[in-house]
Amino acid sequence: MKKININKKQKVILLIVLLVILIGLGLIKTNVWRIKMVGEYKRIGEKAQNENNLSLAVLNYKKALTLSPLNKEIAIKLGDIYVLAGESEKAINYYEKVRDSYGILNKIGDLYYRMEEFEQANKNYQKSTNLKSNSYAYARIGECSLKTGDIDKAKDNFEKALEVEPLFYKARFYLSLVLAFKNPEEAERESKVLDKNDQLENDLKKAISNINSGDILYGKTILANLFNNLEFPKSAILVIEPEIKENTSYRDAFLVLANIYFQLKDYDKAITNANKAVEIDPIYIPSFELLSQVYREKGDSKKSQEYLDKISALKIKS
Repeated sequence: MKKININKKQKVILLIVLLVILIGLGLIKTNVWRIKMVGEYKRIGEKAQNENNLSLAVLNYKKALTLSPLNKEIAIKLGDIYVLAGESEKAINYYEKVRDSYGILNKIGDLYYRMEEFEQANKNYQKSTNLKSNSYAYARIGECSLKTGDIDKAKDNFEKALEVEPLFYKARFYLSLVLAFKNPEEAERESKVLDKNDQLENDLKKAISNINSGDILYGKTILANLFNNLEFPKSAILVIEPEIKENTSYRDAFLVLANIYFQLKDYDKAITNANKAVEIDPIYIPSFELLSQVYREKGDSKKSQEYLDKISALKIKS
């Protein structure tokens, strides 16, 4: 049998090859173990979640994510649990591991909206539409815009939402709301397809009808109050404030504006406008009720009680 001569260099190469093979086998074994453990932690987490044992579910999902940091499914599960727990920032941290899903971007946007961080919410909804044109994100951009008082941007995005989904009621209602301020004649045509006949819809149609019939201040007072009730106070101010500069004798307009500033926690302006309502009508109880509320929120319980006493006196006289 012929003897094989292996020189020193060849021995080194052979050792390196063997070492690489051994490392490869070790990595394969480790990867198989990792996949198995991720699956096991996920199974335990899902079982715990189904049994509403959220702390155990989080513990196991986090173990799974430690072994598989890019596992989007686990990240979403953790995000969903933190949403249920009301911990928005933690939920966002996990959802942000999944940036290629328009649905997850919408969820992140919703969480920022809930936290009243409308600029961040808007950015995520916009990223969602970049991935896929979807009516939900466009409508939410519209709502963010109403929150910040950008009515033109709101209008554009409600229109985009309806281009994607023409039967999207909420987008149609909000577009009609915006048009009542921007273009009341178009708003009347747009609102005809609204068919819920609930209080919000009836108030909107009433506002549009009065604006178009020439009773602009009354119509815009109803409209501003509707914006405010829908929690868009900054847009509500744009509707009513210019009108009362021209007409300073309508009690309800000042009271609505006072309520808007109260919602914005601008208590001094709320008091100023409520007092104007009192000057116009010194026996109108809702004006005193609002003043009492405002002073209570300011921490002036004595002043708040004074207005409650005035209410009691007015009720006795009546």
